[in-house]
Amino acid sequence: MSTPTPFEPVPKTTSDWLVAAKKAKVENTSLFSFRDHCSASKVTKPQFLSFRTLVIPRKVQDFNPARWGLGQKLVTATQELNQSPDFQNLLNAIRNPPAPPTGDFSQILKMHAEVTRDIENNYPEKLQKADETPVNVSLICLLQGIADIATGPVVRWRHTKVQFEAIFGSLPGGVKRGMLAIMDGQLQSTVSHEVRAIVECKRHERAPQDNMIGMQEAALFVAWIKEYSRYPNLSRVLVSQDSMQLYITFAETPLKWREFLLQNKTSGNTRSFMRLHRFGPWDLGQANHVNQAAAILLAITK
Repeated sequence: MSTPTPFEPVPKTTSDWLVAAKKAKVENTSLFSFRDHCSASKVTKPQFLSFRTLVIPRKVQDFNPARWGLGQKLVTATQELNQSPDFQNLLNAIRNPPAPPTGDFSQILKMHAEVTRDIENNYPEKLQKADETPVNVSLICLLQGIADIATGPVVRWRHTKVQFEAIFGSLPGGVKRGMLAIMDGQLQSTVSHEVRAIVECKRHERAPQDNMIGMQEAALFVAWIKEYSRYPNLSRVLVSQDSMQLYITFAETPLKWREFLLQNKTSGNTRSFMRLHRFGPWDLGQANHVNQAAAILLAITK
């Protein structure tokens, strides 16, 4: 008899998690005692449950900047975007093609055309297939263009993919038990090089019940926080793009959950959870969506 799937979709409440965790027999498991860790891109459902993480979808209109310490920063970011000729030209180009965008955004729409390009009949399909590369490149270029609008930015969005390694403990003989996670880019300080936000990209739009993307994104947060627990001393943020859909995820990491992650503490009757508040999607083909998302993306660089 096959083992029933622990959950469908990814748990977003503690009661959902407990039901699924009992099915997978990981309700009292620490990350060190879980034996079958895979890399973030191949995370399994029992492994995800061992993270004690909830993925909570949020609508765009539900975003409250004050909740994430971005109240005044968002006001400043909005003013800077409104005063940027190049950004306003980008919005105009989206609204009124073929009006050309300018400056740092001059190639963005050409990149987006590569993301959305259809397969043409009567030509070899093999030579037309696309992977997530144009999504990745266009997103980092858009993010950096937005960041450069600020006066004297001290952060930079990088194309280079940093690899995080979460080590949960060592077995007899010195064998380490852990998990690897590779980002699709990240926002880093130009001074300390600390990672301020991470990036994840997919070629296709995510389906409403797509478990794999949510589980992988949770694994990225776990590896990032585990390896670099002391900084940044701010909200952890993930920017993800699936085809032309943009999401911004803010991680809520209570002290008790960080003790569970960093010290393998599972004692006590009250479990603590990381909550990933995933806002979106914003449609990058709509100027008003780009305008709204850009204000948040510029605010998180401050």
